[in-house]
Amino acid sequence: PVAQCRPSNVAYAEVRHIIHFDILEPNEPISPLALVFYIKLPQSTTVRVNGQGNNYQLTTFHGDANLREMEMEAIQATILDITHQDGPYTLSTPGFAQQGTVAD
Repeated sequence: PVAQCRPSNVAYAEVRHIIHFDILEPNEPISPLALVFYIKLPQSTTVRVNGQGNNYQLTTFHGDANLREMEMEAIQATILDITHQDGPYTLSTPGFAQQGTVAD
């Protein structure tokens, strides 16, 4: 059904993580470190039917909706290996004459 389709062109997952250092020095107030990075998601194209009964092509990430529930081995096999990643990215805005997002 159309209502259950993901948006087109889902290409990155934002990952947020907070590291708490207070375990290292319990008597010292140490602020946690918040990290934000991105994982490139593999995209594929499937044919869907819109609300008027017409076919259209949807290109997006068609994997698991909740990456937090995936085991690391599954993330490695279904995302990182397919997109040839060895780690997360930071994203920056494109420079002059570039289109799209730039992975650092």
